[in-house]
Amino acid sequence: MGNLSDQDAADKFGVRTDHDIMPNGEVRLRLVSDDGSAYIKTLRPSAGAWQNSHSHKSLVETYVVQSGWMALAALTNDGLKITVHTPGALVSTEPNVAHNVYLAADSVIHTIKHGGAADWTPHPELNALTTALTEPELLARAAFSAAAKPLGVSVDQRYASYVEIYDNMDNLIWLVPGFVLTAGLSALGLVVELASRTPRESAHMLGWLVLALVIFFFMGGYSVMRIRHHHTMMGRQLRALEVTGYFSEREKSLNARYLPSAPHLFMTLFYVLAAVLLVASLALFASWGGFLDLFTAAAPGAAT
Repeated sequence: MGNLSDQDAADKFGVRTDHDIMPNGEVRLRLVSDDGSAYIKTLRPSAGAWQNSHSHKSLVETYVVQSGWMALAALTNDGLKITVHTPGALVSTEPNVAHNVYLAADSVIHTIKHGGAADWTPHPELNALTTALTEPELLARAAFSAAAKPLGVSVDQRYASYVEIYDNMDNLIWLVPGFVLTAGLSALGLVVELASRTPRESAHMLGWLVLALVIFFFMGGYSVMRIRHHHTMMGRQLRALEVTGYFSEREKSLNARYLPSAPHLFMTLFYVLAAVLLVASLALFASWGGFLDLFTAAAPGAAT
């Protein structure tokens, strides 16, 4: 048996070498076949970096992690999904599913391309979603299993950090309405006091104050709505990390909707108050006598 030269391999078997240093710093050592299949050994000698997002019509890419770790991002009908894979892991892409790979520093992976003709379609949308993610951000979003524990981030640690964020937002849902109502009712008391002491001719100044209260209560309702939105998102993340437990039951309760939640009651109260104050401010601006008298009747010597 003798050595087979690169030229003989290309001429007789349709397999050639194609080695590159990529723009992101990766070293890729390739064996490429005319039938579309290929083998690539990828080395990441410096800081971690993303590759370029793309998809294949029929070709499948199978990754084997030798050392370090890699993250595989895929854009499916359910949105962006990121999985982390450590030494010994084997994972494959799916045809027509856009994907991107993040390779950590000092990592080595092997990629086998197989199953179809060579094709490569860029995917700018996934590129925008992934390349902006830093390493800590992608680890925070990624799906972990016991195999990912060598990275220093276990499911239990991630669950605990999510619970802390969830509890903080839960507290805000109760604190923000208290602040808004206390400050708003204090300001409303000032409106009533000004109405009792201000002549009808100065009602427009009072109208501006009432209009400011409208904005105040509207923003309070909007703030609670946004907090509630992220609170629910975090609850779903925690539900995905647990098999059974509180967040499983919480999701069932949310879907049942037997009673309105506290945030919905708060938002309703804020918007009702904002609507009432808006009518009051319009009355003051337009000098609607009947409505204005509610504010000016107590004023000594008020004009009639």
